[in-house]
Amino acid sequence: MGLKLGKQMRVRLKYFSEDVDRHDNVRCYVRLPGKRKVRIHALPGTPEFLEEYQAAIAAAAIAPMRQANESKKGSLRYLCIRYYASAAYRALDGSTQNWQRRALDEIALSTGLSLSPRCRRATCAEFATPKLKHRPQPISV
Repeated sequence: MGLKLGKQMRVRLKYFSEDVDRHDNVRCYVRLPGKRKVRIHALPGTPEFLEEYQAAIAAAAIAPMRQANESKKGSLRYLCIRYYASAAYRALDGSTQNWQRRALDEIALSTGLSLSPRCRRATCAEFATPKLKHRPQPISV
């Protein structure tokens, strides 16, 4: 029962992930919860890889969260965040959530629109008490 030379030991690194792109290239990333992925360009198992991994962990730890906890009240971004926390959004399929979030975030960040006070009150009240305003009518055939 000795050690066999030539065999490599596989170590699982925390926050490490591998993705395959559309050209079947394997790409290595570090992704801390709530943070963006940081790509590692070195080959796994090399000393350069461990250096890049440590640097990526340090960079990801100080990076801001992907979504701000607070937004200016009355902004479109504020309403988007409230919508993402709503039961209506969570009830959607995962792929629908993804494309809606991408589209709404892009619009909110590019425009920076602020809603009128009347619209803001109505929309915030809607999110606070999600109730059906109108009952759906049965379809008669």
